[in-house]
This record gives sequence, structure tokens and C-alpha cells, in this order.
Amino acid sequence: MRALTLDSARLAAPLPAGLRRMRDGLRRHPEWWVLALCAAAWLCLLQRSGGIGFAAICRGGFAWRELNWTPLPDDDLPLMTAAMMLPLAAGPARYAAFHSLWRRRTRAIAVFLCGYLGLWLAAGWLLDTAAALWLSAVNNLSLSLAGTALAAAAWQLGPGKAAALAACHRGRALAPSGRAADRDCLLYGLENGAACLRSCWLLMLLPGAGGHGLAVMLGVTALAAAERYRRPAAAVSAAALLGLALWQAMAA
Repeated sequence: MRALTLDSARLAAPLPAGLRRMRDGLRRHPEWWVLALCAAAWLCLLQRSGGIGFAAICRGGFAWRELNWTPLPDDDLPLMTAAMMLPLAAGPARYAAFHSLWRRRTRAIAVFLCGYLGLWLAAGWLLDTAAALWLSAVNNLSLSLAGTALAAAAWQLGPGKAAALAACHRGRALAPSGRAADRDCLLYGLENGAACLRSCWLLMLLPGAGGHGLAVMLGVTALAAAERYRRPAAAVSAAALLGLALWQAMAA
């Protein structure tokens, strides 16, 4: 009986302050594991990078045909999709969690990601194919990247971009439990992914047009996340893309 009382008292003892703050932080941010998956995807890409890497976008006049190689969609496309799109999915995933019952928060996020990432995987293959064909036609890494950045800058300033970005922040009523809740989370993932695709499709052409250089991928991810969560003026992102286009055109 005494041992049972001691065990009960030990279990009832308060957690240390540091662990308590960590627990409360994880509860306030149920999407933490989405960002953890994103970090793991970036680490895998860094370890598996054996091609163009960070320095290649600085090389002007690089000709793919000199290597007798035709660019194709990358085999690591699922990994790249997770690395680049999970930061954008974190906000809507949190929305799905907070608009679901406490006990099914993790499930709500997982089902949301099935819709969101599933759509982006299908679209990513098409975008990567288009970028590969463009890069092969131009046959110059710098010019390929400059042309795509110029088109993306023009899109940033258009009304279509503003409408799509606003749709990325649109919520959806989610059923509390059962199959209806899973259906709503899946549909929310598809709807948010479609809005994100309309907003970022030209940005996501940049990595393929740049030969999947990790520097380009990181830059595009940072720009897309900044406009999603910080909402800078469209002219700011357009100016950054114009700067990239000018830099690459001068390097060509």
C-alpha cells in the first residue's frame, strides 16, 4: 500500500518548468511534426545531392547537351515536394487541427496532408516535366532560370496571383468526427493545395528550370513561405525575382 502511494505521488508530481513549457508549446502547435518532416526532407536532399548543388547557378553558359544528357523529371520529386511544400502546408494543417476534436488533431493533419501533398505530387510531375523541356530547349542554365524568373515576376504583380494567395487563407467547416470529418479534411487539403498551386505554380517552375539546384529550391521555398505568412507587398517578391533574372541574364 505504501509503495502504491509513493508511485501515485510520483506520477502526480509536477513536471519541471522546461518540460512543461515544451509540452504546452507542442499543444499550442499541433503542426510541429509537419515542420519536423520538412526538416528531415531537407536533410535527405542535402545528403543525396550529388549533382548541381549550391554553386551551379553561378555558372554561366552551361550547356546540357555538352554532357549528352536530356533533363527529365527528378527521381527525388516526392522528397523535393515534401521539403518545399510542407512549410506552406503547416498553417492550414494547424487550422485543420484546431477545428477538429482534440483527440483527432493528428489524424486531421495527416488526412489534410494526403489531399494537399497528393495534389502537389501530381502537379509537381507536370511542372517538372515542363521545366525540363524548357531547360533542354534553351540549353543554357542561366538563360533558362532568367526566363522563368521573369515570367514569375510578371505573375506576382497580376490580379490572378492576389486572388489565389487570398484563397490560400480560406478555411473550411470541418465535421467533428467520423468519416465526414476525414472527408472534410481531405477536401480541405485538396482545396488548399489547388489554391496554393494557382498561387505558386510559376515559382515552382524555378527549381526545375535551374536544374534542381539546392540554392534555388531554398530561395523559392523562403519566398513562398514569406508571402504566405508575412504577406509582403507583391512588388517586393517581384523585385527579388527580377533581380534573379537580371543576375542570371548577365551570367549567361
